Amino acid sequence: MSISLHFIAWVILFCFPILYAGDQFVKTDFLIRTSWLPLLWSAVLFYLNYFLLINKYFFNRRIVAFIGINILIVALFSVLNNVLMEFLPRPVPHFPEFPPHNEHFRPSKLPFLFRTAAALFIPLITCLAIRTTQRWLEMESEKKENDNQQLESELLHLKYQLQPHFFFNSLNSIYSLIDTSTERAKQGIHSMAKLMRYLLYETTANKVDLVKEIDFLQQYILVMQLRMKEDVRIISSFPDIIPSWEIAPLLFIPLIENAFKHGISASKPSFIHIVMEIGESEVMLSVENSYYPKSEVDKSGSGIGLENLRKRLAGLYPGKSELKQEVLYQIFCTNLIIRIH
Repeated sequence: MSISLHFIAWVILFCFPILYAGDQFVKTDFLIRTSWLPLLWSAVLFYLNYFLLINKYFFNRRIVAFIGINILIVALFSVLNNVLMEFLPRPVPHFPEFPPHNEHFRPSKLPFLFRTAAALFIPLITCLAIRTTQRWLEMESEKKENDNQQLESELLHLKYQLQPHFFFNSLNSIYSLIDTSTERAKQGIHSMAKLMRYLLYETTANKVDLVKEIDFLQQYILVMQLRMKEDVRIISSFPDIIPSWEIAPLLFIPLIENAFKHGISASKPSFIHIVMEIGESEVMLSVENSYYPKSEVDKSGSGIGLENLRKRLAGLYPGKSELKQEVLYQIFCTNLIIRIH
């Protein structure tokens, strides 16, 4: 709560008896005895707890000390309130004949002490509720900030983990061409330089233009086609009209990389079909490739790319992305949908 809100609240409380009286005249001594003095004790008790006691004792789980100190303070304020009452002028009763005036009659002060003490517990409970709520909101805000920082750290780590993984597979593809086709290897190195430039300078931002991401995918497919044999059929289709959307970088490449790495057989005809479509508010990538399951002794390709992709999608597009993988008639099918808007 801001200082202005505290000030306004107490001004209203102190003025409330006057406002409630309406046109009736209220004497100052009556207001002091019945309203302003109890409110003064309430304010002191409220801010003692607000700034000191709740933070020092209640939030540190020293509940017994917190309760004991407040009981002592309430008892002290109750006694001081009744002592001060003796020095304040007593209001003249409206009907002095009821009851008959008796100078020797002194009513017991114990009920008044209990009444004052009970009234002081109201600002104490109110203060405790306010500070507990504020503490909860602060903790939720800190938790959300820590979660966001952790998410950003994980995404950065995943992106750095993805790039070496991608470079390793791409360089292997070009390396295999050096002895068989020097020109194609040179072409592959040139295309690889473009891919590296994109990864080094474009993907440092949280979002990239969708058209640049698609161009990166097309360049990657060209690099991978350089090493393919004639019995490998590769078909790719990308939209001609690309909206000016922005998207998190390197979300589609693991699917295409996975198809080239695990969908090509060294001795059997193979194929890869890559289709990207753009809807009104979503981007869809479908990758189908021939399915040749690896033997259990083959430990190549631990699937780190797809695992990282799932983590990134969960962090970047929670509830706005779908990744499905299935095998149909010896065809490995992967579909990724990302809702941009």
